[in-house]
Amino acid sequence: RDARVRDEQLDRGVPLADTTFCILDLETTGANRNDDMITEIGVVKVRGGECLGTFRTFVDAPAPVEPAVTALTGITDAMLRGAPPVEAVLPALTEFAAGAVLVGHNLRFDVAFLDAALVATARPAVGARTVDTMAVARRLIGDDAPDLRLATLADALGLAHRPSHRALDDVL
Repeated sequence: RDARVRDEQLDRGVPLADTTFCILDLETTGANRNDDMITEIGVVKVRGGECLGTFRTFVDAPAPVEPAVTALTGITDAMLRGAPPVEAVLPALTEFAAGAVLVGHNLRFDVAFLDAALVATARPAVGARTVDTMAVARRLIGDDAPDLRLATLADALGLAHRPSHRALDDVL
């Protein structure tokens, strides 16, 4: 049986091999989408198992990076100075991901921050079809891993690549 993604706009099934996916990860100044800001965006666009491109940028966040976030990601306020502000990054990001299915690990977190930034800059919320790999891992791996963190899943799946709490690296 042919695996398909439902395309609601066209009301027909689209083979997975013909579906464009954008795997997204954001780093932020903290965990509160109302008070904290996006600091780094990483996206990989794929179709049919082929990488179509990558998108990666720091974002100049007006809020300071929380010390706990710096300890986790290595991202400092100094690294963000001179980076484009979120309102300058969003047009390129939305163009890059247009029409794609968004994929991410605990994607609700990333989409909440992205939606907050889009709405704050008078743009429509994401509204794309999404796949949360945390939900997929919970269903497929379940109790075979002690938790569903990316590093734990990479170990459980025998992957050589290790996530680092940096946007593009975690996407890869």
